[in-house]
Amino acid sequence: MGCLKYPRVRLYWENATAVNIIIENMSRDRFFTLRRNFHLIDNTEIPKNNTDKFIKVRPLYDAINKKCNSLPVERRLSVDEQMVPYKGHLQMKQYVKGKPCPWGIKAFLLCGESGMVYNILLYQGATTELDTTNQIYSVGTIRTNRFADPPLLTDKQLTKMGRGSGQMDTVRRWDKKLKMYVNIERPEIITAYNTSMGGVDKVDQLISYYRTFIRSKKWTLRMTKRSATFPNGTCGNLIKVGQNVPIKRRGRPRADTGDNEVSTIPKVRKVDSSQPTDDVRKDKFDHFPEFDTKGHTSRCKNPGCNTHQDLFLFCF
Repeated sequence: MGCLKYPRVRLYWENATAVNIIIENMSRDRFFTLRRNFHLIDNTEIPKNNTDKFIKVRPLYDAINKKCNSLPVERRLSVDEQMVPYKGHLQMKQYVKGKPCPWGIKAFLLCGESGMVYNILLYQGATTELDTTNQIYSVGTIRTNRFADPPLLTDKQLTKMGRGSGQMDTVRRWDKKLKMYVNIERPEIITAYNTSMGGVDKVDQLISYYRTFIRSKKWTLRMTKRSATFPNGTCGNLIKVGQNVPIKRRGRPRADTGDNEVSTIPKVRKVDSSQPTDDVRKDKFDHFPEFDTKGHTSRCKNPGCNTHQDLFLFCF
């Protein structure tokens, strides 16, 4: 269903638009019955003092995190938020301005530079459970003006301390004041940040290729469908590990590569009609314009001229 995207789920079982691999394995009524009664846990066993708002999908995401944690971790990682679209009534629903789907369930992903997912943290507000193995009990921005005597270094002390160093490179940027391109120096950390920060964005891109468009009011089904799309990008990245995948360039093939062997069919050049001789052109006898249905201007027939004729008879 993620590869063949129909606007309605019932179209996968219709006579005119049926998909054989689906109708041969499951009937339409059985599919809707399973979807209507789908549960990951027994709701009667949820404790009364439960604070985990994602307890209904927690076993599924714990299993995903267990598999993701066993993968070899890349050197450069990035953490960013991801939205699961949902507009129903839900306590964990968040609004993030600027996202393609601003309303939904928010999750934080730890990804590598290639888009490999290593950990998923479902955000539920102040009651989000944190791993206290490293004695980290809270996450947030520290405001020094709200502490009586914060055990932090001041800005003046930080400026006197040593910092990291790196090589500078030169890039072109548009100067709005001068109205021209200027060369500026860019630190190495900015280059590393720009090349490594888009891991979560690559995951979103891979998910969009095979997203299953099945609308449902149950948020558990939305989270289950999203969890099923994570292996698409992860498996694709695992296949590429240790392999030199050729990058197909856009445009014409270069002469110094083997790309020019793909197509060896010579391009047929259009030959214009020949120009009349000077005796016929200057005999002053019945030279009327010719009408055609080409819909575009013709090329000038004077030798050495490559322009098009932009003069039309009806304009005079």
